[in-house]
Amino acid sequence: ELLNAKFFILKDDLKDSVRAFQTLEDYAEVANDATAYIMLADNYAQAGNTAKAEEAYLKAELIRPDADIFTRIGNFYRANGNYENANIYLQKLIATQPDDDKLAVAYNQIAQNYNQMGNRTKMVEYLEKSLEVKSDARIALTLAGHYNSAKNWSKVIQYATITLREDANNSDARMLRGVAYYQQKNNSAAIADLERLTSDPKYGVQVQSILKAIK
Repeated sequence: ELLNAKFFILKDDLKDSVRAFQTLEDYAEVANDATAYIMLADNYAQAGNTAKAEEAYLKAELIRPDADIFTRIGNFYRANGNYENANIYLQKLIATQPDDDKLAVAYNQIAQNYNQMGNRTKMVEYLEKSLEVKSDARIALTLAGHYNSAKNWSKVIQYATITLREDANNSDARMLRGVAYYQQKNNSAAIADLERLTSDPKYGVQVQSILKAIK
């Protein structure tokens, strides 16, 4: 806390950023202290010096390779658009066997990173891993939409049902499932879903057209 206070006095009050950062670097090196390196890395990151921030984070990892460090480094890489390295550290985090909440978040972040890299297959794989660990209506709806585009109707029904289990009034999930049932020629199930959307401002006209085709 004293070191942090000294840093901000030098940086903000005395406007001596060079000396401020050098103070943190000197202490971290002499003490071989992971927390000091994290403080140094965080401040370099906030100052926009990503090269120095990365260097400090990696030194912290050498001293204390734990879940907190892996999370921080993963977040740093994600914030700077280095999604490949972010996934490396998220995998390291997963290897520490975090609790289900943190594990689900890690899988979801890996999925989003793959999406940013244009790898939809891997994105879906890790979204499904996240959903296996912890139910999430939003992730389930994303998967239902993906499988709707792929015309995998059974998967659409599976994931739309998860969404509807948590949010019975979700018209997007209701529509996806109703259409999937219709495509499977399960007309009674399709009607049960679609009739609930006849007055829906987004889907009402389309639903009425499908219901006419069924009847």
